[in-house]
Amino acid sequence: MKVDQPNAIARGDLTRTVLAVLLIGALIGTSLWVLRPFLLALVWATMIVVATWPLMLKVQRVLRRRWLATMAMTAVMLILLIVPLALAIQSIVQNSDTIVQTFQGLATREIPPPPVWVAKIPLAGTQIASHWQNVAAGGKDGIAARLAPYAGDAARWVAGQFSDISLLVLHLLLTVAIAAIL
Repeated sequence: MKVDQPNAIARGDLTRTVLAVLLIGALIGTSLWVLRPFLLALVWATMIVVATWPLMLKVQRVLRRRWLATMAMTAVMLILLIVPLALAIQSIVQNSDTIVQTFQGLATREIPPPPVWVAKIPLAGTQIASHWQNVAAGGKDGIAARLAPYAGDAARWVAGQFSDISLLVLHLLLTVAIAAIL
């Protein structure tokens, strides 16, 4: 029995082609997995660079050097990101006494009865007013008892938000760096 030579070559080529495609797919998947933390910053930086390209060319014409224009655009981006963040932090620090007093004042306040207009809300007004009355009758101790099981979750959420803010700042700086490279 004679072996068909072209068929054997086709089978070897098929195996080689399938393995090559699988290897390329694995390489693409691994590359995306490695680049995953940077993809969002890369997308934002690309959008910023494309949107501000005409402005960059005008700055380049004025400064007569590409690297000076790039440095100027990068400095402007940093200022646009850092100034609002610094102002927000400054505002929180300056008003920290007011914030603390407001939260301390909540502990001494009584819960008022619902206004008359609440009961007049169509469909759900009477239910809202009766629930409000029940909460007001229970007082601060009743609210504290209802909220106590959620206090730990709330504290963990607040701590998570502070870590998210630091990740946001890191992400913004990475975006600016990638935009400067582009």
